[in-house]
Amino acid sequence: MVKNKLSIGVCIGPDTDRRTITGCLFSIVYRMNKDNPVEVITIGQSELILDIVQTLPELWSLLPHMKRLDFDESLKKGWITRKKNLMVQAATHENILLIHDYYRLSPTFLSVFENVEQDFDILQPRIITKEGARHSDWIVDPKWLHGIMTREIAQKHMEIAPTENHPVYVCGVPYNNTDLNHLLYVSGGLILAKKKVLLDVPLPETHCWGDAEDLEWSKNLHKSRKSFKMNRNLLATCGKESKWQVFEMPESTIQKLKEVFGKIT
Repeated sequence: MVKNKLSIGVCIGPDTDRRTITGCLFSIVYRMNKDNPVEVITIGQSELILDIVQTLPELWSLLPHMKRLDFDESLKKGWITRKKNLMVQAATHENILLIHDYYRLSPTFLSVFENVEQDFDILQPRIITKEGARHSDWIVDPKWLHGIMTREIAQKHMEIAPTENHPVYVCGVPYNNTDLNHLLYVSGGLILAKKKVLLDVPLPETHCWGDAEDLEWSKNLHKSRKSFKMNRNLLATCGKESKWQVFEMPESTIQKLKEVFGKIT
């Protein structure tokens, strides 16, 4: 049986420390199938990447399957869209996973992906925080909901209301629900998609870090009628502290959204 091939692009921040980068690379190489190795592409801090991989014997197996791309961070501050598009162009395989350097793949991520069905444009893994709480997966951005999902509704249905440390909330769609696929928003921290999709709808290079670049890209995906699928068996952890809180929308809210689909763009 032919197993799925995967290219993994890691977006390295200009100030990311050695320990964080090492942890990310370890999560990729851990339990990587030697008979079906993934391709690893990094962009940014290429000399540090090489030093890390050459210094740690556990990472040597990455070397034959690694591409290190240089990037001039002075071109534009926070130009992560450009960095991701360059990794897409350099990727060999049809399936591409783009992650920020503070994400960690679960020990079973690669083995599960080897056998997933390939009938997707965008495939959403499950994402959790370091504490195990649901993070930015299978979500709808409140700004898309035109007042339907208000802060008051969010507070009513969350166990913990927005606080000064966690002021941002996003609306999590139940994993088994496909009624709201037209409204889904793909968080830019972890993107799993077909290369042809990423070439057809590239990340918007007019946007940088903090410009809601992933929200703009998600809107472009919908305009291009790309399909979204959820796979709960693919798991990754966001290792960065976040101001986000995700709560799962109740069925009553989902029904209300379905009633006004025609009004939402």
